[in-house]
Amino acid sequence: MERPHLNFSSNYFLDGKRMTRAVELREKINEFEEYVNLRKKYVSWIDNIKGPVFVPIDVTYRCNLRCPYCYVDAPHRTKPAELSKSEVFEILENLRELGVLGTCLCGGEPTLRTDLPEIIEYAKECRMIVNMVTNGVLMRESLASRLAEAGINTVQVSLDGSRAEIMDTLR
Repeated sequence: MERPHLNFSSNYFLDGKRMTRAVELREKINEFEEYVNLRKKYVSWIDNIKGPVFVPIDVTYRCNLRCPYCYVDAPHRTKPAELSKSEVFEILENLRELGVLGTCLCGGEPTLRTDLPEIIEYAKECRMIVNMVTNGVLMRESLASRLAEAGINTVQVSLDGSRAEIMDTLR
């Protein structure tokens, strides 16, 4: 439901229209009451959430870049660890049982996994919101389409500078 815009100035403008009759205001107040009741319902629901809400999963430590600040030390790993698809699925099942609402597929660089769309589909089957963090270098229209078809909700692309020379130095 869209939040109603109420302006109780001396001119009583609402949605660009001057209101001159109390009945017009009453209709908007009813909408506002519905909004307030809905908000109360969700605020109390949020207040009662227990446990983790959103859990990141490093689906790989492989990476196509050698960023000097890498917190998973991807450039220096001789044998980058990677969860198998079945291990990722098991983690997602456990998170579903805990009532987790969403996951972020991180790494390394998650787009290096050929089974990434399957992982996203499984997370969606587990009724989770799915986010992914990527350096964006490997993103092409075909991959973006496959991720969208799999049901990904959001994609965060890391930017390491406001100018190309800064980004090139860091990557």
